[in-house]
Amino acid sequence: MSGAAEKILEYLLETYICVNCEEGDTNLDDFLSTYVIFMPTNQMCATLLAIYKAKPQQRAGENMDLTLREKVKVIRFILEWHDASKETFFEDPKINVFLTELHHLIRIDVKIYPQLKEEIKLIESIMENDSDPKETRKSKLPWKQRNSIDKPKMIRPSDEVIFKVYCADHTYTTMKMRIDTPASKIIRLAADKLGLRADQPDDLKLCEVRSTGERILYKESDLSISYGLSLNGRLFLAPADHLDAL
Repeated sequence: MSGAAEKILEYLLETYICVNCEEGDTNLDDFLSTYVIFMPTNQMCATLLAIYKAKPQQRAGENMDLTLREKVKVIRFILEWHDASKETFFEDPKINVFLTELHHLIRIDVKIYPQLKEEIKLIESIMENDSDPKETRKSKLPWKQRNSIDKPKMIRPSDEVIFKVYCADHTYTTMKMRIDTPASKIIRLAADKLGLRADQPDDLKLCEVRSTGERILYKESDLSISYGLSLNGRLFLAPADHLDAL
């Protein structure tokens, strides 16, 4: 799942940043409002830093230095991210650490790429914006006017979801947990509520059974499982050797 999320992020950077998107295209906004379902914030920050630090191979005949272009794309993406989330942007302390590290890197790069002077000012304006009252925070996108009424609602990792976890006999328990709850915690708490006891610590598995009969086995580190269930999909908790019977 993480590899797929990183590919989506790379695609958005390549396709929707520093280009003119068609009016009404919401792909970028949709990603920014839902990314926590399949990509933790620390992973998003780490991926953006890796892309910023990367040095793409220069092709002959390029009008613009590719390294500079990639750096600008990352900065512009962060500005879009901040503009889309506003009041939720700084709720995760990892973002402050990320911005501090990125700002340090940009200050170094400005000596090589003077074109980044305007970009660093925009990043600094975001960092300063953190101390402003929420109601006074304004968009930092000089190239884009965003209608706050049309903005999609941001999904927070702390948002809670109510869902059911079934046994093989289709009895179930109802649970209410945060979106960012890992599968390992769901397994532990659901097993306790359902009265299941495993002979081995890793004997019980969490699996989604879709309406088509397809089974999706979750790793203990997987997040946002309940939020990402398919239509009519059900979560089952069962011993590993019973999964084929679900």
